[in-house]
Amino acid sequence: MPPRVRPLIDGSVKPFFLWCMHCQRRCARKYKRNTDRPFEIDCHFNGKGCILCHQCSGDSAACESVAAGMLGNGWDYSQILRWATTFWGNKWSEKVRLSVANALKDLNSAFSITERVHRRAHALTSEDNEVMATYRTFVEQRRRLLVQLPVPDEHEGEDEWDTYESSRLLRLFPGEPGYVLWMVALRAFRGAIEDAITSCAGLRGLNEVAGRELVDRAMCWFPAACEDI
Repeated sequence: MPPRVRPLIDGSVKPFFLWCMHCQRRCARKYKRNTDRPFEIDCHFNGKGCILCHQCSGDSAACESVAAGMLGNGWDYSQILRWATTFWGNKWSEKVRLSVANALKDLNSAFSITERVHRRAHALTSEDNEVMATYRTFVEQRRRLLVQLPVPDEHEGEDEWDTYESSRLLRLFPGEPGYVLWMVALRAFRGAIEDAITSCAGLRGLNEVAGRELVDRAMCWFPAACEDI
C-alpha cells in the first residue's frame, strides 16, 4: 500500500489527511491570494509517542482532527490540495498559478467553515460526555451505510488504494448542515480553475475546440465529486 504519511528529515511524520484543524486554519490564514506557491498544511507529529502535533504541543493546546463524520470530505480536500500542486509546473503560466492560489484561499476557508458547522450541528464544541456518546452512535450508524469494497491486493496501484481508503470514510449527506456549503465551494473552485485554463488557452491562441481539450485534460483528474444540490 502506498504510504499516506510523509517522513521528515527529523524523523517526524506529516499526515496526508489526518492533520490537525488548528494547523489547517493557521496555515490558511497565512496563505495569501497572490502567493505563487501551492497551499500546504504544515502539520507533523514527532513520532516519539506524543499524541499532539508539533504546533499544538508547542502551544499547549489539544489537537482537533477533522470530525469523524467528515473525514471523507477531509480526504477529498487533501486530494484536491495535492492535485492543485500540478499547476506549479513548467506547463502553466504565473497568471494561471495565481488564479489557482486565489481559488485555494476560498476553498480553505470553506472547508474550515463547513467543519465548524458540522461540529456545531452535533454540539461537538463542548466536552460533554453524553454529547460525545451521541455523536459516536451517529458515526457508527453512518458507517453501517458505507459500501464495503474489497481490500486491494498489496501490489495494486495507488489509484486502487485511494478508492479503497476513500470508501471507508464518512462524508456529509444531502440535507445535513454544511453539505450545500461544501458542494458550492467545490463547484466554485472547479469553475475558477476551468476559467483560468480557458483564459490561458485564449492567450496561447488556441481555438475553442483546442481550448476545451486543454481544460478537459487538466480537469479529468480532479479528485472530488461535485454532487448535485
